[in-house]
Amino acid sequence: MRFSGLSVGCVLTACLAWPAAAGASASLYVVNAAGNDISQYDVGATGKLVAKADPTVAAGRNPVSLVLRPDGESVYVANGVSDTISEYDVGQTGELRPMAHREVATGASPGAIGVTPDGRSLYVIDTAASEISEYEIGAGGELRPQTRPRVRTPRAPGSLAISPDGRSLYVTVAEDRVAEYDIESGGGLRSKPRATIATGSGPGAMAVSPDGKSVYVNNFDSNDPVISQYNVGARGELSVKGGPPPSPPIDPITLTVSPDGKSVYVCGGNGSLSQFAVGRDGRLSTTPEIIVDGGEDANGVVLSPNSRNIYIANTYGVYEYQLSADGLLQPSEIRSIPAGDAPRAIAYLPADPRHSEG
Repeated sequence: MRFSGLSVGCVLTACLAWPAAAGASASLYVVNAAGNDISQYDVGATGKLVAKADPTVAAGRNPVSLVLRPDGESVYVANGVSDTISEYDVGQTGELRPMAHREVATGASPGAIGVTPDGRSLYVIDTAASEISEYEIGAGGELRPQTRPRVRTPRAPGSLAISPDGRSLYVTVAEDRVAEYDIESGGGLRSKPRATIATGSGPGAMAVSPDGKSVYVNNFDSNDPVISQYNVGARGELSVKGGPPPSPPIDPITLTVSPDGKSVYVCGGNGSLSQFAVGRDGRLSTTPEIIVDGGEDANGVVLSPNSRNIYIANTYGVYEYQLSADGLLQPSEIRSIPAGDAPRAIAYLPADPRHSEG
């Protein structure tokens, strides 16, 4: 294991990379929770960020998460105090423009947000209400509540993940479990026959591997932090992987899987960003391959679709690392660019929907 200097803090977020509209330049977006806005950047050929001509766009009160529609033409931001989702069109150069109706109501304290791979359904966790709000996505990207607009969850839902085949949705809940749902043909949610499965203590961020065969969950337990690992069955049901669980850094919160499926990245409460190798069976290395500085309050992490650059939203703005030819973080290759007030979630929009290039 290799090590680089550490600072303090990481917080759960939604971190996503999706295809963009044809002709658009690669873009990166960061929601600023205290600034009530979204920072927008152009992404250069080497991954370098440059603020767009309009560097920010307004959001609701306390924006906490964002998600991109898979066609790259729409962006949605959950506002934790406004109890709304802000809706945006994506211009040809990647700039965000509020849709005509601008926002749709959610339940109490919306948090994690997700869109199905077919771009037809959107879900947001209403943390204070212990519910998931369900929406249809219209042809122009506008949101409409489904016929049954909300489904109950166990107490205090946290993070959310959707399987690549669009048939399953998973939610971490306060009882140290993952709640499992089938996504029906019309986009409605229904609990699987076995509704939940146990995690470690204090489950936080969660991610599904790109091949849909594995699910990973951070467990926020300062005494014994681990990453729970699951196999995904034919119908999307979870089962615990065998072998010793990986040991993440102190207070693990943010977690994401690289687009090539070869690495998992974890942000720790000590300001670290750790990289774990993914084996052929989907199990992670028990210790990190490398640890680098994630910056203070490193709330969000996202990779370019070609897994050559990684971006971390933190107190200082956005850190960007380049990855080596063998996919490892390069501690000496760090760049930093300012963001807004209290950066939170982060998302990457590639330049060409036909290729997974950043």
